[in-house]
Amino acid sequence: MIPKKITILQRFYLYFIYINLLFISIGFIPITVALAQVPFEESAHFINASQFVKTHQKDIQFFLSKAGAETPLVIAIAFPELLRFNQLQNHAEVTSLEFLYVNFGENYADFSIGYFQMKPSFVQKIEELLASQQLSSFQKIYSYNTAKSDIEIRKARIERLNNIEWQLQYLNAFYWLMEISYRTKYWTNTEEKLRFYAAAYNYGFWKPEKEIVQWRLSSKFKYDNQYYNYTTLAWLFYEKSAKFWFK
Repeated sequence: MIPKKITILQRFYLYFIYINLLFISIGFIPITVALAQVPFEESAHFINASQFVKTHQKDIQFFLSKAGAETPLVIAIAFPELLRFNQLQNHAEVTSLEFLYVNFGENYADFSIGYFQMKPSFVQKIEELLASQQLSSFQKIYSYNTAKSDIEIRKARIERLNNIEWQLQYLNAFYWLMEISYRTKYWTNTEEKLRFYAAAYNYGFWKPEKEIVQWRLSSKFKYDNQYYNYTTLAWLFYEKSAKFWFK
């Protein structure tokens, strides 16, 4: 959807963005490599994504420290998104968001960006819920001290999302909102909890519990031209790596 009140130069720039995103999506610019016929955890993509976590282990432990013993569970929740992250595509989508989202809002652009593929609407929902519950320990997230207008706030939000440390803070906030929302729920084991939280992260944590449970059982996470169960990939990383790296 093209906004009506834009200049000819802005319109040309907008079409340029759309064409670049189209080329990426249909494959003129290759962004994926077919997985070899090996166990998924032995694939190059899984190993590379795992290495990213290992490389940023100190930052992860610092920004997820409030999760304590459940730090491996929290990072596993977002791990599948690392598999889909692509620097080229991310640049094109950030460029689009910087123009469309910042100036016109999420109805015009709401792409997933950053290593953990977060949408502006996703983190805005986190901010709103944190603010509504007056969680002072997260005030930094829902306060925009220097940004006054909606456009300034949206611009600041995109700058945050393009920063790994900010994404980790949002991931931590997501975890605690889930802890609050489901504080009375009994979990049979770690796997049940992780899979439910991962489904909520991927599907929408503000959605009804029944819908999240249904999503947990589905295989709708598209990656490398195939569809996977998002929660299975999250649990696989937890079992193979996260629970050993973060204690």
